[in-house]
Amino acid sequence: MRPEWKDNAARDGLDRAFSDPIEREEYFGSFGNAPKRPAPISFCGNWLRAGSLSMVYSRAGVGKTAWLGDMCYSIHRGEPFMGMPTTKAPKILWINGDMPLWQIHERLGFMDGIADLWHLMFINLMEQQEELVERCQGYDIVVMDNRPALFDLADA
Repeated sequence: MRPEWKDNAARDGLDRAFSDPIEREEYFGSFGNAPKRPAPISFCGNWLRAGSLSMVYSRAGVGKTAWLGDMCYSIHRGEPFMGMPTTKAPKILWINGDMPLWQIHERLGFMDGIADLWHLMFINLMEQQEELVERCQGYDIVVMDNRPALFDLADA
């Protein structure tokens, strides 16, 4: 990790988020001679891996929330999702940023017992970074639905 990142994290109170940092790597040469590293556990297919960041992007109203809910349901049960194998993830956190509670019950009620819910409708998590990091500790998967409602990046 770059020293200035570590210093900034400590200054902002986020140094706990870097308790298991990804070490800097450098290599030049052929692909075949590159050092082999073990891949992190994959929760879905070979794209949703532990410690990684993935984003589902599309215009409003096409079913991103439903798709993510179905994926979390499959992962929690260790059942295939859209033909992809899954690895059971016992701890899932769903952070809701734009649906009122009545809509959460209507659209995601089946998630009870599958994921914990943190409801923050239109609250800017950029101002609560330390709490965000703290609340996400111990979860295998964290879903943030949706980015524009949860993070005002205008000042980032």
